[in-house]
Amino acid sequence: MAKCHMKDHRGPQGSRAPTRRAGRWAVALWLVGAAAAASGAPPIPDVPVKAFEPALGPPRDDRLVSSSSIAWADDHTVLVTAASSGNSNFWERKVASVNVRSGEVRDLANPGHVLCANAAEKVVGLAMGSDEAIFTGAKVPRSQPTWFDWRSGLSREKPSDQGWNARECRRVGPSEASNQLIAPWMRPNVLYLEPRDGFLVSVIERTKAESTVALTRGDNPVKVLDLSATDLPTGPWPHVRFLNAYLLSAGQFESGSAPMPAQPMVTVSHSGEIVRQQVAPLFEHLGPNVTGFSLPYAKGILVMAIGRPQDGGGVYLVEKNVPRRIWCSNEDPDQPGGGCRYRAVQVSPDGCHVAFFSRWTNDPAVGRTLPVGLKVLRLCK
Repeated sequence: MAKCHMKDHRGPQGSRAPTRRAGRWAVALWLVGAAAAASGAPPIPDVPVKAFEPALGPPRDDRLVSSSSIAWADDHTVLVTAASSGNSNFWERKVASVNVRSGEVRDLANPGHVLCANAAEKVVGLAMGSDEAIFTGAKVPRSQPTWFDWRSGLSREKPSDQGWNARECRRVGPSEASNQLIAPWMRPNVLYLEPRDGFLVSVIERTKAESTVALTRGDNPVKVLDLSATDLPTGPWPHVRFLNAYLLSAGQFESGSAPMPAQPMVTVSHSGEIVRQQVAPLFEHLGPNVTGFSLPYAKGILVMAIGRPQDGGGVYLVEKNVPRRIWCSNEDPDQPGGGCRYRAVQVSPDGCHVAFFSRWTNDPAVGRTLPVGLKVLRLCK
């Protein structure tokens, strides 16, 4: 997959001698390349992309890091729930905005955390205030969910009495409100789409003990889809503007001697057409213990492979069925341990950036004690 560059270590006589770790790294890279050759697949090239890495770390407790910890307010502004400071209590969080064009970082709410963002509706939802009372029982005010008009720069609040869904920053339609399908939280068997499209409802047929999924507008089923209840996401996947479709399921795969069956990425159009895309065959030659998931981006499919880079871990772009690795390809064995890992992955509304938390870096000048922080990668040239 990648060329092997051992670090230059000189022995006592000034001769160059690779360390044991670098030697193991070379063997691992050779094995990956051999596996690719044996499978007939060409090596996947490394085309590194430099990450924008502002000094923003996630909340100090992993329980407070979720998919909503990062949210895109528009094509070039990402909202981040970050630790208030390096030595703050684990419940102390703040909301920062990061402009990926200018590099500007601003604190929007301290204390506070991100609830959601809807770039199409120009709405962001923030929990304003501290959660100390929840975790310590202190007699202090709790944080309050508040929705803002993003075009106003948070200077004007959206009225909270109009029925906003706190998980999606989406207004409740009259029929949904009357059916109590969305107030105040989503029902597990309902996936809410944009207001014009209605929602998907899964229903278990008692006679067959099977579930069907119907595209529903108002009170009327429009179309029964080739889906089951397990195809519906457990979280609120957004409308994918650049696909003009909805993402129902991220693709998943793993490598190794006995991998679990791969799952395709599943999208549904406004009219109910289902598209399944599978990238697992492109990565079947990766080293052991590599798992990955796939998401759409503006020009193809984004693959986040979790594992050591020498085994094939890293961030990949697949365009016209051709993959290339763009991040976490650093071959320095003194880089942080644990391999390429990602938290709270979110793609921008235009599909040209991805933001996530990770410890890894492509910068060989950075030491191995790199803390987990926000990374933003540009996906489009």
